[in-house]
Amino acid sequence: MTEVTRLREDVHLHAPAHLIRQRILDLGTYDEWLAPAFRDYRADDEGCVFTLALPGRTEQARLRRGGVEDGAVTFVRDG
Repeated sequence: MTEVTRLREDVHLHAPAHLIRQRILDLGTYDEWLAPAFRDYRADDEGCVFTLALPGRTEQARLRRGGVEDGAVTFVRDG
């Protein structure tokens, strides 16, 4: 049986909330501020595709926008 490992990295942003929300909603700007471990980033109107370089392996992921309401933006892994 494979053990599931969860990785958590806390991020602290020092900027007004409305500017952060604006950047999060604009998928086309993510490659400007994502960590270097996010490679081959591509975005469209519905989501994004990237390769995440982890220690010892890489994983490809596709996220699609799950919803935007009450100040929250959710993403769902696609596939």
